Amino acid sequence: VVSTYRVDVLKGENWLAWKTRMDCILHLFDLSEYVEGQVQKPDPENTNAYETWRRHDNIARFLILINISDEEMPHIYESSTAADMWRNLSAVHEA
Repeated sequence: VVSTYRVDVLKGENWLAWKTRMDCILHLFDLSEYVEGQVQKPDPENTNAYETWRRHDNIARFLILINISDEEMPHIYESSTAADMWRNLSAVHEA
């Protein structure tokens, strides 16, 4: 179901439109707080909290990945969380 939520891929020149559309999708799935870094990664020893965070973060990362062009991949390649991906893309396109 999640993979059906696609927008025109990010290609640099469409950052504002892409960001706006992605923000709507992320809010729809209650993932915006993960992308914005408001939900911090819990201690892995807190199994339930960690698994919930990991599942939501993975969905957010997936949504970002399927909605960017190959040319954008170097900006997120080493990102370990959805918040890192969003922060890196914002730094590149809002600089």
